Amino acid sequence: MKLSDGLFGLVAVAGAVVFIAFYDSAFPAAAIDLQLSRGEIRELADAYVRGLGVDPDTFESTLTFQVDAGPATFLQRVVGLEETTRMAREELALWNWRVRWFRSGEKEEFVLRLTPSGRPLRFRHAIPEAAAGDSIGQDSARVIAAAFVTNRLGIELESWRLDDQSTRARDKRVDHSFTWELIGSEIEWRPDDPEAGTASRRLTVGVQGSEVGEFSQFLKVPETFQREQTSEESLGGLLALVSIGLLVVLVIAALVVAIVLYKKDQVRWRPGFYAGAVVTAVVLLSSLLSFPLFKDLYNTNIPFAIFVAVAVIGSVLGGVIFGLAIWVCTAAGESLASESFGGGLGALSDWFAGRWFTRRAAAETLRGYAVGLGFLGYITLFYILGTRYLGVWLPADSPHSDLLSMYLPWLVPLLISIQAALSEEILFRFFGISFLKRYVKYTFIALLIPAMVWAFGHSTYPIYPVYVRGIELTIAGFIFGWIFLRYGLVTMLVAHYAIDAILLAMPLLLAAGGTYRVYGLVAMAFAALPLAVPVIAAFRPVPEGSASPGQSF
Repeated sequence: MKLSDGLFGLVAVAGAVVFIAFYDSAFPAAAIDLQLSRGEIRELADAYVRGLGVDPDTFESTLTFQVDAGPATFLQRVVGLEETTRMAREELALWNWRVRWFRSGEKEEFVLRLTPSGRPLRFRHAIPEAAAGDSIGQDSARVIAAAFVTNRLGIELESWRLDDQSTRARDKRVDHSFTWELIGSEIEWRPDDPEAGTASRRLTVGVQGSEVGEFSQFLKVPETFQREQTSEESLGGLLALVSIGLLVVLVIAALVVAIVLYKKDQVRWRPGFYAGAVVTAVVLLSSLLSFPLFKDLYNTNIPFAIFVAVAVIGSVLGGVIFGLAIWVCTAAGESLASESFGGGLGALSDWFAGRWFTRRAAAETLRGYAVGLGFLGYITLFYILGTRYLGVWLPADSPHSDLLSMYLPWLVPLLISIQAALSEEILFRFFGISFLKRYVKYTFIALLIPAMVWAFGHSTYPIYPVYVRGIELTIAGFIFGWIFLRYGLVTMLVAHYAIDAILLAMPLLLAAGGTYRVYGLVAMAFAALPLAVPVIAAFRPVPEGSASPGQSF
């Protein structure tokens, strides 16, 4: 075993220890009880609308898991995660299920939000403005609304004060809206600045004619906070947009290089085709599994068949274009890397030749895991130190996000990990570094520029200030680039894959719900899939004369 292999082993152990020991401190997670499964939530939601005399089976429907991002972020910044979690469990379900029933071409639809325990949180019955109904007075409507709050929601209004009421005449009915504020629920955004505003718990009930057609319990956050949050997020969007623009330039450069080298008969297209095909297939499958999220955005003014057709065509085109970009960058990257590195592509040469379980591939796979575990330890320390001393702030993570809204949520971590590892390592490391190293000559620049473009493409992540994620990943990306040059692309493919799979698994493993912990265990099992390479290679005989430098592990 080489000295470098021993160092990789130490990095792996140290990274794993730091990540496991301090994960909770670095990456706060909201302790939300998810004992009810998707199926149980759906049954409760259907039962609710049936109680209104509506047959849910006659509608199209969606079931998604969502977070009230604004209130959740506000509370965590003002009162801390522990108090936010308590309020989310006992008072405000900041993380909740959303069920929607609709029909193509019809204005009428139903939307119900439920708490993770299945309690109705919000409801809206959308009907046409021209729909007929009663035209009762505001006082009578307020009596109906108050009775609904007491009898259906179980809330006594003695602790609430009427904050706002409005009346709107429709064509054939009169609608009313009433908003109450919980007395004593005010939370100041900045205690030392009275002009910054306060948040408070609100309860709104809408009466359509003489029927309650809407109710909502929520936390109203100050406009000052909303403006500041929007401004900071827009900066993150700008940084990500610039990164995407530079990525497009990189792909165009790859296309030009590939054409030039093709004319010199220095390009092999087949390996890139396989890589691009895998990425295309993963993108298409991911789009299929995430269709519930897209379906939830459906505007009933558009025929549903056209909406679905647009989704399918967009997914196919996006997947194909993405796959073509990977194809071109792989082809150009292989030629440039072969020239720049003297033909030393390491285990990638074995994989391109269809030899997956060589000793060289086994060594680079194990190094990849060492790099991945080392990175997990690095980001853990980065955010512990950043939050304590540099004003860095992360909203609470959760296993809920978009993942639980998709079909086969246990499969999604595998697809995300494959797509991110293949596409990002090929685009930014394999081609990006090889291209700049070939034409700029300076290794430092060749490592730094792709690292920065890759890093700031993650600026839309909910980490504040928004440029922090770019700094964190620029440092990591520079090191990743050096590891790529020294130990090959396979090392970084495995590292990137393992990092994403583990990070996706951790929140699920910590979820307060058995079903979702199973998803986490499956995701963690996916993270171990590349270990098949060294395991199988260890039991395969080594042909005489096949040893080559860098194969120890």
